[in-house]
Amino acid sequence: NVFYWGGKLLACHEYALPHTLDPATLETVGPDSLGNKLKKIRALSAHYRYDGVKDVLVVIGFRAAVKNFPSQLSVFEFG
Repeated sequence: NVFYWGGKLLACHEYALPHTLDPATLETVGPDSLGNKLKKIRALSAHYRYDGVKDVLVVIGFRAAVKNFPSQLSVFEFG
């Protein structure tokens, strides 16, 4: 999913950091941890919701279990 938020055009996939795209050319700029907010989970779901009452973007991040590390689900709000 691709959406525009916070002055950035972001392309998201379930198991990776979002990638910033150039809005004029659609060229990939690179991965974006959104100000290190995604540093720990390193993923952002492609599915988002906009809360018009609070004027925030609500998204989830998911990291699948790997070896001795359990699965992790995080909810983020970006205003």
